This record gives sequence, C-alpha cells and structure tokens, in this order.
Amino acid sequence: MSATVNEKILNALNMYNEGLQEKISENYVEKELGKGLSTNDFTTAEKEKLGGLSNFDPETLSDTYATKSTIAGLSSVYVEKDGNKVLSTNDFTDAEKTKLGGLSNFDPSTLSDTYVQKVQGKDLSSNDFTDDYKTAIDGLSSTYATKSEISAVYKAKGSVADSSFLPTNAEVGDVYNLLAAGGVDEKGIAFKAGDNAVWTGTGWDNLGGTIDLSGYVQKVQGKDLSSNDFTTAYKNALDNLGSTYVQKVQGKGLSENDFTDDYKAAIDGLSSASIDFDPETLSDTYVLQVTGKGLSTNDFTDADKTKLDNLPNISLFMKALLE
Repeated sequence: MSATVNEKILNALNMYNEGLQEKISENYVEKELGKGLSTNDFTTAEKEKLGGLSNFDPETLSDTYATKSTIAGLSSVYVEKDGNKVLSTNDFTDAEKTKLGGLSNFDPSTLSDTYVQKVQGKDLSSNDFTDDYKTAIDGLSSTYATKSEISAVYKAKGSVADSSFLPTNAEVGDVYNLLAAGGVDEKGIAFKAGDNAVWTGTGWDNLGGTIDLSGYVQKVQGKDLSSNDFTTAYKNALDNLGSTYVQKVQGKGLSENDFTDDYKAAIDGLSSASIDFDPETLSDTYVLQVTGKGLSTNDFTDADKTKLDNLPNISLFMKALLE
C-alpha cells in the first residue's frame, strides 16, 4: 500500500518537475554568479551599442574635440554667432558682394531724374512723347482756333471738288470742305483732301482738316512726357528689384562665402561638453556602476519577476498531495 502511495508521489513529483523544468527553460535563464535581473528591457541592439563604448577619459577629448585654447583657430573656417544673425541660405559670392557694394542707399528723390512716380490708374507711355511733341501740342492754341471761336466766326457752306471750285464772290467766314487735294491757300500752304478753306476777305486760308493723333497720347493733369522712352521692360525691371537685391539692415552684412544650413547645424551641434565636461550628463546614456553588480545578458523584466514570484510553494504542494 505504502509502495503504491510512494510511487504516486514519485510520479507526481516527476511530472511536476518535468513541467516546472519546461516552464523554466521556456521563460527563464539559469542564474549566474555576479549577474542579476534587469529592471528594464536591455535589447541586443543596446548591448551591441554599449559594447562599442569605451570608458570615458577626458584626456582623449582632444582627439575629437577642440579645447578652449584652440577655439580661436575656428575663425579661419567658421564665423562667430552674433545675436539674431543667421547663415545665408544661398551662396552670396564675392562678385555679388562687389555688385551690391556698388549700389548706393536708395533715395526716392533721385528717381525723378530717370523715373516718374507711379499713380493709381495711370500707366507709362509705350512710345516716347518728347518735349518737341509736347511743345507742338501746347502750341496748337496759338495757331488754331477753338471750336467755340470757329462757330462764332465761320459759316459752313458745303463741299467742293477741290480748291479750283471755290467761289470768287464768297463772304468773310465762308468755309468750304475740299473733297480732293490740289492748289494752295493765300499763304502758299497746299490743300489736301478733307481740308477746310475759309474766305478771309483777301483770299482762301487753309484751316486744315482731320488731324491724325495716332502718334500722340492724351494729356493728363499732373503728368508729363518723358524725355527718354521708359518702356515696359524698364518698368518691370524696377518693380522686380526686390527679387534680385535684399534690403540693407544696419549692423548686418552679406557673407563672402555661402554659409549654408548644414554648416550652421554643425556649429550649433558643438555642445559645451566638448570644452567643459559635466559628468552629470552621463546619466542620459549610462548607469552608475555598483560593486558586485553588472548588466544582465538577457532582459529580465518586471513582468517576468512577478510571474516567478507567483509560482506555487513546493512544500504546500507536497502537503496537499499526501493528505
């Protein structure tokens, strides 16, 4: 009877032991002297990264970083950061700097020598309206009569074929339209088709006809004619000055060479640790070494620890089995 009970106990223990060993081999690693469980997951990638690190030696910093005494040498490669100034995004060459240096401060008062001020709703002439044209137009009033003056003096009499058909018994102020060219007036001015002839009392005077103003522009109050042709191309060039030049700012200058975003990022990335080492910053990457403790070969998480702590007590299991 006791042999049978003992065999059952032995079988039960063997089964439990096999199940326990299987569970342990699936979820746990064998304990090694000097090693403990990790609080957080220490992955293979992190292990390889740590393996590539060496003990920190401030003396070796000079192999990679410059000391304070050598920072002055950076002036041959870098420029010192100054307030709100930043590096140029585009290459500002020596040629462009020379070109910009040749420009003077903008003085709107000097524009009148070359340009006219832009007025809303007004535009520049596409053709040059010179002083000669302007003088000719202004002089019309001294040479020709106005419509009101003509209506008070002249009397329209109709049209004739040409000047040879003008009457010899006309009254002062009689006006005839000439359908064809031919002949001259009392001043020797040739008659053209469409001209009007008026009898002055002593002869026929050419009043002129339709005036072709296609070569003129209408006079506008406050505007004047340009002595030089200010074309659309010139106007566009003036309007686009902002796309070629930058506004000058007091205390700022253009870079002789292109100081790109990449260079700026490289300079900004030089931390103070390269000059003044602060051991406190090591906690961001390393853990403090403790005597008798080391890093675990495999990650033993909080979840794994809780699971192990909750395994059944073997003595309580045996007691329950025997009862």
